[in-house]
Amino acid sequence: MLLRIALFVAMLIVGGSAQAQDVEPLPEMTLGAQDAPVTIIEYASMSCPHCAAFHTDVFPDLKTKYIDTGKVRFVFREFPLNTPAFQASVLARCAGPSRFFGFVDILFSELQAWGAGPDPLSALAQIGRLGGISNEKFQSCLRDKRITDGILKNRLTGEQTHKVASTPSFIVNGQTLVEVQDISQFEAVLEPLLQGKSPAQLSSPADEGSGLPEWAIVVIVVAVAGAAGAWIFIRRRDASEA
Repeated sequence: MLLRIALFVAMLIVGGSAQAQDVEPLPEMTLGAQDAPVTIIEYASMSCPHCAAFHTDVFPDLKTKYIDTGKVRFVFREFPLNTPAFQASVLARCAGPSRFFGFVDILFSELQAWGAGPDPLSALAQIGRLGGISNEKFQSCLRDKRITDGILKNRLTGEQTHKVASTPSFIVNGQTLVEVQDISQFEAVLEPLLQGKSPAQLSSPADEGSGLPEWAIVVIVVAVAGAAGAWIFIRRRDASEA
């Protein structure tokens, strides 16, 4: 309950008067056949090193073996754990559906370059410019409630519907899979499903106690909300003084 309240506060700060339950979901960002027998939903934070490692080391094999062959439909959903992750998610959405996954790949591969510096927002803006997104467009997307509220809605859905507590988390045909480190772990789950059999027991936050405790997530979300609110206030103040 505390986590839901914190997320609701974040919605109010970033999205003005938007109510979490009334936010229109963003279009799903997907790869693979729509009628694939298996669907994998990834919840990821753009500033998460483990997410970056998955997309660099594991995802190419997963895509080649399962997504490109029509066996798996892959869905990417944002689960920002801090302000830079939230802003990076906005940048990827700002690129549009045709370039979304390209930006996700770049943002993860260059995570140390933009995420570890003193000014992640400026570094993200530079990545945007290199990808054809002007500063003006990026700022417009950061102010776009449809995008910002939609990203937070994805995070809320992950927590409420799938009990996501850490990133990356994967929902494989409705079941939660966490702490995936290599392609063999995906194969152990996917192959039985593709053969119409029950897969090996999937690990979950409830089963293994993995991920952050709820109180820690509350602290993170409140911090994100406060930072986002302060950033928006400063932008509005600077605009009024210009």
